Amino acid sequence: MDSAGTMRPGAVKEYTAALKQAVQIPVGFHGHNNLGFLEQELIPRMEQYGYHAPIKPLDLALGYADCHSSFLERFKRATAETGTDLFRLICKVSGENQKNPDDELIQRIAKAIKRRG
Repeated sequence: MDSAGTMRPGAVKEYTAALKQAVQIPVGFHGHNNLGFLEQELIPRMEQYGYHAPIKPLDLALGYADCHSSFLERFKRATAETGTDLFRLICKVSGENQKNPDDELIQRIAKAIKRRG
């Protein structure tokens, strides 16, 4: 795991290779894109060595908006209540507060999106 998002592809390769040798279960890698290595360097290298990088549209939206996934349930609750688009809500809220959006902000923006259509 690379929580800081600072591992270069070579370091990831060494880390995962050592782990695969040490255990007899499938190995995955969880990394962050803090320094911008993910798209340009890490994913192509992982695929080159047989690792699968499943990126979903929601993951891309969270990354694009620089929104932490721990807020996702709040966003989903607001979209269920208001009928607004999840991706649009994430981007709009993150434009105002990426680090700690509270329920009031999320609800206010969800209602504003719904009013505007």
